[in-house]
Amino acid sequence: MVNAFGCRALLRVAAVIASLAALLTSARPAKGQSDTMEPPAGETTEPLVEETTTVTLGVGVGYAPEFLGAGDYEISAVPLVRVANFYGFTLAPFSVSYDLVSHRSANRLWGVRAGPYVALDFGRDEDDSDFLDGTGDIGTSVLAGGFVNLRYGPAMLSVTGAQDLAGGHEGFVINNQASVRFGVTDKLMVVPGLSATWASENYMQSFFGITAAQSAGSIYDQFDADAGVRDVGLNLSVQYEVFENWLLTGLVSYSRLVGDAAESPIVEGPGGSEDQVRVVFGVTRRFSF
Repeated sequence: MVNAFGCRALLRVAAVIASLAALLTSARPAKGQSDTMEPPAGETTEPLVEETTTVTLGVGVGYAPEFLGAGDYEISAVPLVRVANFYGFTLAPFSVSYDLVSHRSANRLWGVRAGPYVALDFGRDEDDSDFLDGTGDIGTSVLAGGFVNLRYGPAMLSVTGAQDLAGGHEGFVINNQASVRFGVTDKLMVVPGLSATWASENYMQSFFGITAAQSAGSIYDQFDADAGVRDVGLNLSVQYEVFENWLLTGLVSYSRLVGDAAESPIVEGPGGSEDQVRVVFGVTRRFSF
């Protein structure tokens, strides 16, 4: 069930999107003129292809914490699949968005994209680590909300806000990303970026809080986690075109848990860490239609 705060926050996101749509619809390009923007920061480093649908298929290897806030790491296969500009939709393995607003200035210097956004968060299983024994499972969340992407030259700012509607963590999450694209050569693209995530009390309590019952069944003391900034981070995406439309892709990100997330007994305990590193490396094939 969506709490009152989540509803208000979701309505605010919807209001922002609606306002942007009202302001920019009258300035949309004429029919037949491309108004496609690049995807949110961190999602891809592939070049913009106008008036086409771009499909990227591949597989990668990921190195990431066993759970959010963990100090131990695991290696896993990562699907590198993305469909961009499919009748306004952008599809990734666990998310979909729609460009309700998609506009560029006449000189292509700046642009804005905005619209609805839906994603899955698979939560956390107690079996993911021995350090989670007694904390219980966090179910899958269906996050529904909206996004706004602003671009000026090679710089991009992306904000996504979404509320869980499926009863997983029942929280509201806002992701913020800023990045700059550098075409080092015709084949090499480098994208450094910054990120920050804010989460509501329901989300923070689900992932970082310890209830009285959880404390009795685990090694952790009781802890109440409040709403606030969850983490801040740095990331670097690199993409190299080995052959035409065959790409080597790499992503390295570092985030630092802050606030109540960092003070959680799960993070401060023997199996936790405030420092979170993720690495993905893979090969992809790009198709354009």
